[in-house]
Amino acid sequence: MCDQLLKLLSGEKNIEDCSADELKDLPIGFFLQYVDSTTLLNIWGKLPLECRKDFGLQTRLPCFMHYNRPDWRTQVDGPPSSQNTCYFCIKALTK
Repeated sequence: MCDQLLKLLSGEKNIEDCSADELKDLPIGFFLQYVDSTTLLNIWGKLPLECRKDFGLQTRLPCFMHYNRPDWRTQVDGPPSSQNTCYFCIKALTK
């Protein structure tokens, strides 16, 4: 596991190229700290169930509910923000 973490952190290996067996050995904290929301969405199906059940990790997924809605007059450039940084998601979670 330590060698795999070093390869991922150094950029020697892309996390999207990892198999489900390789991802199951990584701690949840690694995904929370080093994986952006779009990449997390791309590897979501490979993650073990215990990771997918983690609420903190679920809120790191992109927020498509409040991103470039057709009824809004605003257009946000770039990828959608994660749910834990989306103003409307935060507001809904704190009620």
